[in-house]
Amino acid sequence: MRSQNSEVRIQNGGSRTLLFWILNSVFCILLPPFWILTSAFCILFLAFSIPLFPEIIDRIVITVANQVITQSQVDEELRVTAFLNREKLDLSADAKKQAASRLIEQALIKREMDLSRYPLPELKDTGESLQALKAM
Repeated sequence: MRSQNSEVRIQNGGSRTLLFWILNSVFCILLPPFWILTSAFCILFLAFSIPLFPEIIDRIVITVANQVITQSQVDEELRVTAFLNREKLDLSADAKKQAASRLIEQALIKREMDLSRYPLPELKDTGESLQALKAM
């Protein structure tokens, strides 16, 4: 029984083997140029994706203990405060100093809460505060 099954497989697999041999020879002919083009593309992509000159992404304005406050955080504080107070955006040095002092206070309070293990509010309390804020 086994020998008959294996003979049937050989007879039925003959056309598949020929097709496999043809495809294999075609890929062997076409594959080296494909890899050369792919390698060249990868090298060019890597060469042009690496910045040649350093860029400043963000600046450290203040350090509080082991935490930093960046320029973008100060700018965000200014913009959010102006938006919530429905005021015109003020980017003066005095406004930036006030925003930085608020961020310093927030960082110190957060650090003190972490050190003293201050209990977090329950979820229902925060929901009530959110509803009160939305009603404003």
